[in-house]
Amino acid sequence: VLTHNVWDDVNFSADERTTAETLIAAQPLAPSAASEQSVAAAARLWDEHYTVNPRNYHDRRYLQNEFPQLARLLTEGDGGPLLLEIGCGTGNTLLPLLQANPLARGLACDLSP
Repeated sequence: VLTHNVWDDVNFSADERTTAETLIAAQPLAPSAASEQSVAAAARLWDEHYTVNPRNYHDRRYLQNEFPQLARLLTEGDGGPLLLEIGCGTGNTLLPLLQANPLARGLACDLSP
């Protein structure tokens, strides 16, 4: 339905792109032991993160204003739309959209436990 995303209005110059690519290429990979520890402790670490940072996760109620196509989708037609959110985190994007239209259905997934 949407033909754009948040980054569509961002234009990088050739110098900015080169700088970003250089910075990314210079980042060392984490040792495999550190990666395995992070994966093993992921659930506990995410729980700690959400507990310590609750103010970072507000519902995103602005989306219907930011994307008028979405507002029309939620109010027009018979039945409700099926909304897919990949990388939903705590659901702060999808849940307000579902509350705005009780007929809408949602499917959300996230890799974090």
